[in-house]
Amino acid sequence: MLYHKLVESHLQREGVAVADGYRSLSLRQLHHEAAQYNAYFTSLGLVQGDRVAVIDRNPIDTLLVLLACLAGGYVFVPINVQTDERIKAAILQDCSPRLLIEDVSALQNRNVREVERTVCSENAFVYLLYTSGTDGVPKGVAARQKQVLFCCETINERLRNNANDRILCSLPLSFDYGLYQIFLAFSSGATLYFNPGNLIQGIPYLLRRWEITALPLVPSAANLMMYAKLLSAKDCLSLRYISFTGEVLSVELLRQLRRLLPSTELIPMYGLTECKRVSIMPPGREDKIFAGSCGQPIDGITVQLQNVDLSTGVGELVVEGPNVMTYWNISDADSGKFSTNQVTGQRRLKTGDLFRIDNEGFLYFCGRNSGILKVCGYRVSTVWLENQAKAIDGVLEVAVLSCPDILTGERPVFFLYLENEIELVRVKNMIGELPSYLHSSILYDWKKPLPKNINGKVDRNRLAQFVKETF
Repeated sequence: MLYHKLVESHLQREGVAVADGYRSLSLRQLHHEAAQYNAYFTSLGLVQGDRVAVIDRNPIDTLLVLLACLAGGYVFVPINVQTDERIKAAILQDCSPRLLIEDVSALQNRNVREVERTVCSENAFVYLLYTSGTDGVPKGVAARQKQVLFCCETINERLRNNANDRILCSLPLSFDYGLYQIFLAFSSGATLYFNPGNLIQGIPYLLRRWEITALPLVPSAANLMMYAKLLSAKDCLSLRYISFTGEVLSVELLRQLRRLLPSTELIPMYGLTECKRVSIMPPGREDKIFAGSCGQPIDGITVQLQNVDLSTGVGELVVEGPNVMTYWNISDADSGKFSTNQVTGQRRLKTGDLFRIDNEGFLYFCGRNSGILKVCGYRVSTVWLENQAKAIDGVLEVAVLSCPDILTGERPVFFLYLENEIELVRVKNMIGELPSYLHSSILYDWKKPLPKNINGKVDRNRLAQFVKETF
């Protein structure tokens, strides 16, 4: 079903389907190599529904595993190469893969006979993407064939992707924003280019070299490019649009980009791994872009606000529709997020994000209920960060908040009450062992017990005010 939509229905198409500067592959070549990998997986005894985990080191290698999984009906589980070993172990324990691929290149040149492709139902699972929950435990978001197809069709329609487009992906394939560039490109006929090494500094050159028309970015990457003056108008002569999601997008950044690139469409979006995409900015609405909106809901879904503050119109966003997925190994009742509307039969998701909605249906992000930060596009649990610090002897109290950062989107701020000053060095060393995008965390030695509210809990509102005034 999905494999046919992405690959088999386009085998007559000539030319490059995907490239990374080292390899260029047509759909026929991808189809052949994916069939070889699928045959090898079958020879190992894998059957439909088995999980195949792959460490995402090289995007084209990871893509081939994805296509083999689609061809064989296996569930694709990409894991970022920078994932902390403890988190990786938790992911593997949760998804129980029949096969873990540490290095895809080791699978090449397998001498196996091709096997007949498995035809999967629309309810078959396609992938598991792991995201950090508020308790720091990774949660697998499971997507079915019909959900991926729905998201591809609705997103491509809004972005107007087509066979003339050339999409540049500098995002990890373990991140849904990156993974869906494959689905969007192949289903629309666009050519997909991967940024070798995912280096932001290389993007301007690649925009020129490949005459890129579509550039998905997280706001922190766009901020860094503007801050470092990496981007110029001559780099973007072919660039039709830049899309944004994954972090809070500042209006000031959009204004800077508009001045630099007056002919390029800027497309703010909003979504979560649990439902892929919720809203996309329609064309021609720069009045809404510069008012801070992240667009209107995609076709086929409904949104509403719960627990609305009548003075501000702000409430928690709830999404209902065929894009709403499910957690792996967690029931809807235990998730606290998912449910099914008994009247419509559609799945519902409580996002944990605070929004207001104007009279034209445009969404405006206002904050989060949950303890999740977005750092360089990665979701990071404040509870998990606090637990890492609490595990250090001599750390008496810790609270993690965030402050906005022009380069990373958000930056963790550790408020610490320590037994001795030497513990501050130990916390610094602990942070140095975390993924590199967390190395810019701020440490603040409070020197006394952290402030408490009337319930005896840490007064995060007071600390948030301190962050606002200090950092």
